[in-house]
Amino acid sequence: MKILDWKTDGSNFLRLYLGGNELEYWWGDDWDDAPYEDNAGQVYSDYVCSTMDVIVPDEAVIFSPDNLRGNPISKQDIVSNRLPVVIDLKGKNWNWDEAKNDPETIKFVVGKELII
Repeated sequence: MKILDWKTDGSNFLRLYLGGNELEYWWGDDWDDAPYEDNAGQVYSDYVCSTMDVIVPDEAVIFSPDNLRGNPISKQDIVSNRLPVVIDLKGKNWNWDEAKNDPETIKFVVGKELII
């Protein structure tokens, strides 16, 4: 299965929305609007085969993509540019740019196969 979308409540909870590996296209409300945090809905349920909930330690931080070359981004940008959602298990990074480049963090890339 591939990761189609994600949701976090700002604490230690992450939900991954999963679809079949054969999917080449999926969408949700306002996925072409930026910034996605203020506009985009979750992936349409028609594309979702399953969800996976991940609970991380209290000290961990979940970073969602927050910009692309300094500009606000849409969910469409996240999918097309393969921008990762990052889990910093040690809570040592202060932002997404630092966390995505840290070899000790876990990265989930929307549009890629989930390998456990």
